[in-house]
Amino acid sequence: MGVQFLLQAFLPALPARWSLEAQDQRRYAVPEPSSGARARKDRARLLLVEDDYLIGLNAEMILTDAGHEVLGPATTADEAIALAEAARPDLVLMDIRLAEGSSGLEAAAEIFQRLGIRSLFVSAHADDRTREQGNREASPVGWLAKPYSSEELGRAVTNALLVLRGPSLT
Repeated sequence: MGVQFLLQAFLPALPARWSLEAQDQRRYAVPEPSSGARARKDRARLLLVEDDYLIGLNAEMILTDAGHEVLGPATTADEAIALAEAARPDLVLMDIRLAEGSSGLEAAAEIFQRLGIRSLFVSAHADDRTREQGNREASPVGWLAKPYSSEELGRAVTNALLVLRGPSLT
């Protein structure tokens, strides 16, 4: 059984934009900021880096419902770096273990060093050693442990944006 079958069987009400074909087509697309996108201080361009399709789908729905523009998802470190360079997001939501054995820690560090864009690490792999390495190399704005609730993800993104933009965000 493929992922498409499982999605159709268990999530029949998904809009067509969530199909695997649509996902592949928009993975490399860099959306232009919509008019007024920068007018609202609580709206942000977020790059989602997640190799698990269903987790990425859920996170994207939560963040879009919260009013953010979600870019990606990128599933590998190389994709994340390329999308960050092309789209210049406000914040990167970075998983640590990515597809093809690539490292979210390394991708976040490179994105920060080359572009000055900080990450919020979102991962089940957040032991002390991993956190120490990530904090030293990538200067993240925070860490969110998986599994997380919709409220926890929303709160973590809001707090990260407060760190990046200052307390004027209300």
